[in-house]
Amino acid sequence: MTKYRAFTHRLTETPSCSTITTITAKRLISQHQYAGPTQTEEEACTTENPGPPDPDPGTLSMKNRSIVLLLLSAVVALPLTSLWAFPEPLIVSDAWEYKFTYDAPRPIAVRNIDGEFVWYWYMTYTVQNNTGRERMFAPEFQVATDEGDIVTANRRIPPTVFNAIKTRLGNDLLEGPVEVNGRFLVGDDNIKDSLIIWPAPTKPVGRMTIFVAGMSGETQRLTHGRSLVVTNKKKGEVTYQGPLVTESHRHSLPRGVGRKMNQVDRYIDELKEIKTPEHEEEGSQGSTIKITTSADAWTITYDDNDHQLVVTQKKNGYDMVLRKQVMIDYELPGKPSTPQKQNLVSRGKSWVIR
Repeated sequence: MTKYRAFTHRLTETPSCSTITTITAKRLISQHQYAGPTQTEEEACTTENPGPPDPDPGTLSMKNRSIVLLLLSAVVALPLTSLWAFPEPLIVSDAWEYKFTYDAPRPIAVRNIDGEFVWYWYMTYTVQNNTGRERMFAPEFQVATDEGDIVTANRRIPPTVFNAIKTRLGNDLLEGPVEVNGRFLVGDDNIKDSLIIWPAPTKPVGRMTIFVAGMSGETQRLTHGRSLVVTNKKKGEVTYQGPLVTESHRHSLPRGVGRKMNQVDRYIDELKEIKTPEHEEEGSQGSTIKITTSADAWTITYDDNDHQLVVTQKKNGYDMVLRKQVMIDYELPGKPSTPQKQNLVSRGKSWVIR
């Protein structure tokens, strides 16, 4: 069962045939003026001529695609009862965060150098640095579909596509996907307007999810293969059982357990130095620490009068640094065959760790 965040952003304009502008590079009079489509270009938006063939989106290699799909599925398809839920952003965080707003995606068809129409999607966005000091701006965008395709936006997009979109919008302050990167000064006078552009999928899709990285400084380290079981010895019951891979998981630990985990952490960092199958020593405040080694994992058992903490760390585990990102989700009912026939329905925006 797929769960999505609360609805926070509604579509204000539904793309239709009348909103699509097909533009050729030779008809761009200047960067700020467009003479209008020819009769042939207008006919590309009729029922008889539904539009240009779909482009090749340049998807990821099979190996990288499998890794990213695993992370994506963890973000957007978590069972509510799962003990191994993907990490969520911290409820209280001191990390910086930009003010980020956006408009709904729109389609556009632009002729390539061979004179053939190619369809693209684009989104306009505005970002403001209200963090109190100058920073670097280097956003990253990915678009995932329910067909399993994952495309990095703003990559290998011909300059004519940006020029065509800028002409359509008539926004002289719009910065290109490359030019927008760099120093980001504070204040209303330094707001940035730019675009997210990606090739239209090669096949009909029913969902598009846009991930926006670089709008927050919050990160979490994911440690694959580490789990924790906490037993309240006075109550005789397990009070936590699940992953111990990020800060957000630690914040969900029972009261009083966090400071005890600080002791355990010291041993986690030194596990590879332990050469004996079993190791035991006294900890602080009457606690004991026991470490056992098997062929595929280490187990650290912390015991005191109140709790028993059992941490299992697999030897083939690895670390990944995940970032807080904006997730923007759209549904395309009926999976239309071409972008100009697609009516997007917003399914909301949320922050995720990915």
